[in-house]
Amino acid sequence: MNGKEAVDVFCSIIWVLSTMTDINCATQSHSDTQAAPEEYNEQLLIGQAQGGCQEAMIYLFAYNEFKVKKFIQRKISNVNTVEHILQESLLQAYQDIREFHGRPKFSTWIIGIALNIVRNHCTGSPDYKS
Repeated sequence: MNGKEAVDVFCSIIWVLSTMTDINCATQSHSDTQAAPEEYNEQLLIGQAQGGCQEAMIYLFAYNEFKVKKFIQRKISNVNTVEHILQESLLQAYQDIREFHGRPKFSTWIIGIALNIVRNHCTGSPDYKS
C-alpha cells in the first residue's frame, strides 16, 4: 500500500469511528464469534486487523483513542497539536499493525507510537513548554 492509499483508508477509518456499532468481518477466525462493543476481545480484533479487516482496526482505535489522547494531552498543551499527533499515531499504528505481536498490550503499543511522535515534535518545536 502506498502512502496515498494509506491516507485514504485512514481518513475512512476516522470517519467511521463516530458511526460504528459493531464488527462484522468475513475474516473472523471463529465462525460464530463476533466482537460486539460490549464484548471487547482485543486478541481477536488484532488478528482480524492484521488480516486486513478495517472494521476491526476501527474498533481497536475507537476503544483506545481516549487513552492515547489523554496521554498526548499530558505532554502537549496545544489542542490542534494534540489532534495532529493523535492522527499521526493512529495512522502509524494502521500502517504497522502487522508488526504488532501481542506484547505489550495494544494500548501500550499505540501509546509508545504516540510517545515517539511527541518526542519528535518536541525536539523540532521551538514553542514546546515542558
